Amino acid sequence: MIKALTDEPFRQSLRQHAPVQAAEFSWDKTAQRALRAIEERVGQRHMHPTAKHYVGAAVGRPRLAMVSPLPPERTGIADYVSELLPTLGETYDITVISDQAEVWPAATGERFAVKSVEWFEANAVSFERIVYQVGNSPFHAHMLDLMRRHPGVIVLHDFFLSSMMLWMEQTGYRQNAMKRELVRSHGYGALEYLSREGWLATKFRWPCSYDVVSNALGII
Repeated sequence: MIKALTDEPFRQSLRQHAPVQAAEFSWDKTAQRALRAIEERVGQRHMHPTAKHYVGAAVGRPRLAMVSPLPPERTGIADYVSELLPTLGETYDITVISDQAEVWPAATGERFAVKSVEWFEANAVSFERIVYQVGNSPFHAHMLDLMRRHPGVIVLHDFFLSSMMLWMEQTGYRQNAMKRELVRSHGYGALEYLSREGWLATKFRWPCSYDVVSNALGII
């Protein structure tokens, strides 16, 4: 930038080269590159390097991994999912992913298979659908890394996730979690706001949900 501002021959060379460089771009090329990237991402999602067949070729009800807290965890999302599971179970073969020490039956008394996060990491490829129930609380902090490695549909109960990010930073769950997400989601102006107004005001001002939304295959 300094050279362009102070070196006239260099600035002229940039002007002359600009039309040549611009000619390399077109909406058609952009669309083709975007399509190839989407196709590659979908192929990676549905074909594991060691799998013998496409996951989507499963016979019977498709398998669904529901990553969520469940009762008796004291969160409204746990109660919501408990009521939702029996209806989803009419269409999907559901496995709940949770590291809870205890899981109560669904609201109708039905019990669903419950597996640990570690188990899910090793078996995520076996599911046709992955659903993350995400809210603005520590109950969902472990899901952030999971959804990067194993993308799925996110049921976003709160657009603002700043309270969870602040909890992660202040408890040491993840170093600089909120500062990094402020920059990632909102730019350096958000950090300046934090230094001027403090944590509480920043939490209510900035949603900090860009990463979660951008990693989702779909949002509900």
